[in-house]
Amino acid sequence: MLEKDFLECRFNGDATKYIAAVTKVDASSFDCILLNTGDTYTFDLDSMKVTSQFGAIAMGSQLANYTVYTAASAPDFQTGGYIAMTFSDGTRHLANLTDVDASGNKSATLMDSGYHYVFDPDNKIVSTDDLTAHDVTDITSYSAGTPVIVVSGADVGTGGPLQSSASVNTYTPHAGDTIIVNSKEFASGIANFNNWSTNAALHNTNAKPVRDASAVRFILLHETSGSDAGTGFDPPFTSHFVVAANEVRQFNDLSEKEWHATIFNEAGVGIEFKNPDWVRSKDASQQYIDANWSGDYPSYTIPSTDKLENLVLLLQRLISKNEAGFPAIDPQWLQIVSYNEVSSVWTFKTADIPGDDKKDTKKFFIYSCAIGYMTPDNFDVTATGILSHNSVSSLITVPVAGGGNQTVIDEDSHTDGSFQALYTWLRIMQSNDVDTAYTNAKDLVNNKVITVTTVQQYEGYNKPKGSSTYVHYSNSAARKVFLLDIETML
Repeated sequence: MLEKDFLECRFNGDATKYIAAVTKVDASSFDCILLNTGDTYTFDLDSMKVTSQFGAIAMGSQLANYTVYTAASAPDFQTGGYIAMTFSDGTRHLANLTDVDASGNKSATLMDSGYHYVFDPDNKIVSTDDLTAHDVTDITSYSAGTPVIVVSGADVGTGGPLQSSASVNTYTPHAGDTIIVNSKEFASGIANFNNWSTNAALHNTNAKPVRDASAVRFILLHETSGSDAGTGFDPPFTSHFVVAANEVRQFNDLSEKEWHATIFNEAGVGIEFKNPDWVRSKDASQQYIDANWSGDYPSYTIPSTDKLENLVLLLQRLISKNEAGFPAIDPQWLQIVSYNEVSSVWTFKTADIPGDDKKDTKKFFIYSCAIGYMTPDNFDVTATGILSHNSVSSLITVPVAGGGNQTVIDEDSHTDGSFQALYTWLRIMQSNDVDTAYTNAKDLVNNKVITVTTVQQYEGYNKPKGSSTYVHYSNSAARKVFLLDIETML
């Protein structure tokens, strides 16, 4: 934390988003002014609790979460970025750059008040809806840090010995809004969260093998391929959480190994997301993305931002990494790769190969069918992070001539979880606001698809359009993998 930083923050029990300008920092505390209200506060740096105040927020109030915005090392005025605006009266405000045109004119929106400004290349105000606006004396590029979830000492679990599968399976939570790990309860910090102590979240009554919290390394994002009705719970194939439009539910203790992602079950937490995903025919009440490369299911059902934001809240909580006995999952989206990481397994078209200076840049997002690459064995044993189901598994079992079954790649896989992985990366790691992340995610899927090919690891099958029968996909044909070029988002 530095003087002249900004915080985007929320308090425990208060849904209001505040923007604070840091005015002083010492070894154990910092002073700030909440730009939304003009009130001033001192916070303890360790607990993030108010220790002195001149405003309506009470002493001892604790931040629930925050993001630090700090001055960029070099000017970078790009659409979607952030700027600090210093006014002639000495006040400073944080703003989101909504547009930078070819002439250098900058459009910005203040993150505390929502007022809009347009500046010419010399930083003179061209227009604004702020009737009390002063002249602007300086505009500086700012960048967002990683969001931090704050957990008080009272919420920290002790870890403790691993419980038996029978004990974990029969544990009934004391509170309905806590996350359960190894029969211990941790504050979720999510207003619409329910665990299986309530009727809202069914529980897996079949005991499963268990693992210590330290063994949990991955979060797998799934989609239910169904409507917002139903439970999202279908034993024996079960997840740990489900995300719906109006709530987040925990079905199973995170120490249980659930069946949801084959090769990642051992160390993975599964999150189902209620969404029809890829469909053959459209419903007039839904938004869609059409992609000719998606086989027999050409239209993707775009979920609402309300539902996506519930997933953002859950992921932010799961990557907080500051409690004993809670999984320590890194904020890394593992299906974002560089050319040099995948060029030995996939063949790129010449036009899609980046220049030598970009070959190590993680600029490709794996959108589908990467089973030959996205396996636990391809990650360091200490690697942790987030990825979507389709980036690791598109296998099915089909009958073969003469009897028996064969494991093959389903070329009509529905890319479940990929849109959610893309959106949450934009929100959490790139600090896009809700509308910007939604627009960017749709634009990338519509307009930034790159097709690469790979050697067959399994025989491929698909269903021709209009057919319900799987047919062989030639062994001699190169299998396709679909990537998104996300360089413009970096």
